Amino acid sequence: MEPRLKKIKLFIHGTCSGGKSGPGGWACRLLCNNVAADMFGSDPKTSENRMLLRAAIAGLRALKQRCHVTAYTSSEYLSKGMTWWLPKWKTNGWQTGTGEVKNQALWQELGDAAAQHVMRWWWIKSDSPDFPDQQICEKLAVDAAAQQISSPLIRKAPRSATPEPEALPSAAEKLSA
Repeated sequence: MEPRLKKIKLFIHGTCSGGKSGPGGWACRLLCNNVAADMFGSDPKTSENRMLLRAAIAGLRALKQRCHVTAYTSSEYLSKGMTWWLPKWKTNGWQTGTGEVKNQALWQELGDAAAQHVMRWWWIKSDSPDFPDQQICEKLAVDAAAQQISSPLIRKAPRSATPEPEALPSAAEKLSA
């Protein structure tokens, strides 16, 4: 029997300032026990979709043990990709109805990273006031794209808000990243 898994919230954002290709940035925020940890990065020539995939991969790879992860993204590309398309692509030899899957290597890497955890994927509106952590994540990604900067995982002090008991483990546990 598997031991009780830590519950992690993962917020993911990717952006590209040059349309289909240009300077891009990504960010992720991990939350556990009211402790936040942020990470972000950039690429001088990329796409928004590639930045989204990089953010998700980085967030999941930062976790040092198997966790129950609820991932939040404002990208239908990422949420549908992980919940609907990825299993079909694997079955169909990484083919879509119109050809090969774009960003296949990143999708494979994300699939491998997600397989290490118990995952739930949620699509949320990007401007929703109900998810301030997503808004922080978006700002980090936009700043990373504009400044072409990166950051290792940075832990933040506990937030003053009361943890959601059903979503977070006991206060004695710490972020597993």
